[in-house]
Amino acid sequence: MVRFNLATRPTTSLLDSFFMDDFFNDRFTSYASFAGVDVIKNDNGYELHVDLPGVKKEDIIIDMKDDILSIKVNTEEEKETKEKNYVIRQRASRSFSRSFKVAGVQEDNILASYENGVLTLNLPFKEKS
Repeated sequence: MVRFNLATRPTTSLLDSFFMDDFFNDRFTSYASFAGVDVIKNDNGYELHVDLPGVKKEDIIIDMKDDILSIKVNTEEEKETKEKNYVIRQRASRSFSRSFKVAGVQEDNILASYENGVLTLNLPFKEKS
């Protein structure tokens, strides 16, 4: 019995070279690493670290309503390249939305910072009476 191997088929190598083209690599790999989230609970509250590589600070929307923290990102890019008689115009947009149930935090005292592609949110607990 011979094991089936896609790599030995000539059509696979054509498809691989097509999908491994820079056009596809740039688009798909950026989505794969987009928006990893770490949530840390400590004595004072929650700390969230959200990976948002390549996102501009002004494209980040943070909202807190009814104990639901929402983080949204909408980015759009347009790139035009002119070489010889060719004009290449590419447009890309990506959206991201993530929500967390975070009951018992002081909504008015949430602190946010964005540095080196990482959004950090500090959500302090409400003081116990």
